[in-house]
Amino acid sequence: PEEEKDEGPQVPTIDLKEIDSEDRVEREKCREELKKAAMDWGVMHLVNHGISDDLTERVKRAGQAFFDQPVEEKEKYANEQASGKIQGYGSKLANNASGQLEWEDYFFHLIYPEDKRDMSIWPKTPSGYTEATSEYARQLRSLATKILAVLSLGLGLEEGRLEKEVGGLEELLLQMKINYYPKCPQPELALGVEAHTDVSALTFILHNMVPGLQLFYKDKWVTAKCVPNSIILHIGDTIEILSNGEYNSILHSG
Repeated sequence: PEEEKDEGPQVPTIDLKEIDSEDRVEREKCREELKKAAMDWGVMHLVNHGISDDLTERVKRAGQAFFDQPVEEKEKYANEQASGKIQGYGSKLANNASGQLEWEDYFFHLIYPEDKRDMSIWPKTPSGYTEATSEYARQLRSLATKILAVLSLGLGLEEGRLEKEVGGLEELLLQMKINYYPKCPQPELALGVEAHTDVSALTFILHNMVPGLQLFYKDKWVTAKCVPNSIILHIGDTIEILSNGEYNSILHSG
């Protein structure tokens, strides 16, 4: 067999199966790996995250079905950036990982806490959209609590501290953005989109196994491989600032 060639650094995959284990050794090992990935990379693939494949598939299918509708259906939910109405459906030009321009449609809305949602802009079709997205929001919000607890303990703080600092159950908002890349209507047009860090506390990405995420790690751009059934987690700028730079909000594009 050919020798494996060294592919350089890879985004860590963190198995969360033992994050709340009864077994102290297993639990600490899992939490230590999560903390180390947050310090070193600030981005990771989470597996065994507790959200079922069935639910994540339903969310992806509902998102796809929304974008498969005729444009006049989608326009009913159009946002109006100029008037500050940022929730809803929109389009923009964006750069993909290989530097080509792509047309990106997106749907952006607040999904948690439930009392802050504006249901008038939630898609009525497909019919399963609200149910799947609401359930996903609830489960992802619990996952965020677990992650923030581990990151707090990693800083020598009590486990609820970081979550409290970013707003707690009342004020920490979970916002969802579904990106969709139809074929670019003007392929010869070329505009760049800068790499960025995320201003959020945490960003979770539900991907569709299409490579595209690039990360600036140790002065080099690294392309993240796809890990089946994973959710990608980014540490956002807010957590980097609250941790005095212990945790890393990595520069990325794609």
